[in-house]
Amino acid sequence: TSDHQPDLHRELRRGLRRELARLRRSLVRVREDLNNVIDDGSDENSQVLDDLQGRESAALARISEIETSIAGAEATIDAERSDLVRQAGLARAIQARLSVEDQNMTSSPPSDREGVLASPKY
Repeated sequence: TSDHQPDLHRELRRGLRRELARLRRSLVRVREDLNNVIDDGSDENSQVLDDLQGRESAALARISEIETSIAGAEATIDAERSDLVRQAGLARAIQARLSVEDQNMTSSPPSDREGVLASPKY
């Protein structure tokens, strides 16, 4: 993945959250309007109720879509973060192994046996 992908997903998530907050506020207003309508049985009144109920249904459907999109964006961000952590862990493991190998190379006994006492023969 590109270095810019996590930023794009975070920005998408922020935008979706802003839209979700706006829709929830709108839904509260629509529901307040619905509660304030006094049904007098007139055609005009029925039209207002139908309109408000349609707006409520549309807002609920859109909220559900946005929540699903946010969950998808968060899953993508989590997967990318996990991948980056895994890659960093592999890099550290490789670096540690190379460091151990370097230490083994520098601390290995000399190949010539000068100065080493021969083992006694019995």
